[in-house]
Amino acid sequence: MREEKLAEVMITRPVDNDDLSFIFSSWMRSFKQSYTVRPVPSKIYHDNQKQIIEYIIARSEVIIACNAEDPAHIFGWACYEIEPIHTLHYVYVKQPYRSMGIASALLIQSYNAKRSASAPTQATHSTKGYTFLQTSFDMIYNPFYLWEIYASAKINEN
Repeated sequence: MREEKLAEVMITRPVDNDDLSFIFSSWMRSFKQSYTVRPVPSKIYHDNQKQIIEYIIARSEVIIACNAEDPAHIFGWACYEIEPIHTLHYVYVKQPYRSMGIASALLIQSYNAKRSASAPTQATHSTKGYTFLQTSFDMIYNPFYLWEIYASAKINEN
């Protein structure tokens, strides 16, 4: 599917409960391939990253890029926060649809939701595609923001 053809059939929509298992599995599987966590033993990675993703999704916006005629046919998704600081947590695009502008379209939609165009954007996960996104969207990498999310979730549990 060429890029101009994809633009004709792609829409974005909010996440629904039927999408969550795909989001979890694609996030877990793809991030495990990143250089930052590749050496982490699988049991440790899966137990901890699953909790982190649950906390992130509970406080974030998730949008789905999908087929306009079949919204269940997902091309990719993005997870981000608007407040307190615009934060990109993760963007995922299925392999056959990469390099077609889907990640950029999702990020542009996330940027359009920002409260201030001049406010910085941070990213909490670094993957192969991060370098391109960082340059194109003027992001800073801040994995330590995850500590704040996790600490806040633990405090709220007590």
